Amino acid sequence: MKFKKILLLSAIFTSVFYSANAQISEGGTPYSFINKTKETVTPAKMQAFDVNAMLAEDKENENKNIPYRFGKTFDVNYTPENSGTYEVLSNGDKLWRLRIISENAYSIGVIFGKYHLPEGAKLFIYSSDKKQVEGAFTYKNNKSYEKLAVTQVQSGKIIVEYYEPKEVEFKGKIQIGKIIHDYKNEINVNKETQIGDCHVNVACGQGIGWENEINSVCKMLFLGYACSGAMINNAQNNGRPYFLTARHCVHTVEAAEAMVFIFNYQSEYCWRNFGKSSDKTSGSRIIASPKNNEYDFTLLEMEEYPPESYNPYFAGWNNQEEAADSTTGIHHPGGEIKKISKDYDPPLTASVQAVGFAFEALGHWKMFEVDTGFF
Repeated sequence: MKFKKILLLSAIFTSVFYSANAQISEGGTPYSFINKTKETVTPAKMQAFDVNAMLAEDKENENKNIPYRFGKTFDVNYTPENSGTYEVLSNGDKLWRLRIISENAYSIGVIFGKYHLPEGAKLFIYSSDKKQVEGAFTYKNNKSYEKLAVTQVQSGKIIVEYYEPKEVEFKGKIQIGKIIHDYKNEINVNKETQIGDCHVNVACGQGIGWENEINSVCKMLFLGYACSGAMINNAQNNGRPYFLTARHCVHTVEAAEAMVFIFNYQSEYCWRNFGKSSDKTSGSRIIASPKNNEYDFTLLEMEEYPPESYNPYFAGWNNQEEAADSTTGIHHPGGEIKKISKDYDPPLTASVQAVGFAFEALGHWKMFEVDTGFF
């Protein structure tokens, strides 16, 4: 399979097939911001770990076919019944808050091992200084597997807040199963520019004519790792939110369910290296992935359909075996903003030798040399 320049389906056309109400959050203000509540919120503190040892391990893994790691994952079990501060308000409504502390973390991510909310309930996650607020997450984020992954919040101290009205159809299920400690400043939008490298910003001249394909590419965050992939069309043109990525990024149900997709994480300029990260969806399921390492692909289906405001696009493809005249790659190398690279020579079919992987011979297209650089 190879990507072609021809796109088969536009974002505007596909919006008629799926409702856009499953976006990752609907906004709003946490209850405690505007109402009187208990001043003290019981904390949960993550254990210290050897950051230098993890950085050294990451350095050793740079040339291996594994995704970019930015976070330490802690397995936890926090619920309103066993953690935090729980209040029954004067009108019978309920409020649960948990302060999560992970010293020296640039950001903290939360993965709910159990998440199933009744209509009217709202969940927020915010930094202790209240500068970054994620939510509200509601019943619209319920999934068949009852889990929810939330993006990184830029602080070493965050608060999870759950509000449930007195009159609800059922009691909400809330259980925090994993905490992600960011030790590499993954979501800092002011990273030093990499212009001059073989990967250049998609806003540079090399991106002209590839605007639609650029909109198909997303950054992926899951379980302390970052990778790239693209929304992809299917032969029925029915707007199903399929997403193609690499098997060495994702091949387990746990990783697929813990996925956060970030759209439009790119610079508007050729010479700057920062961009917004607010356009997100959460969760996916595996449609196809080799049981072994013979081919390096995984096809996912997003659990939350990206709203039209994200400008999503479905990349086209064909299954012809002849090589294209040239190769263009669009991705998020090392978790950075969206980049583009080009090889103006035709690729060849080849086998790939990678540490820990035994890819089948002639199962890949091989690029000889990336030709992009200074613009």
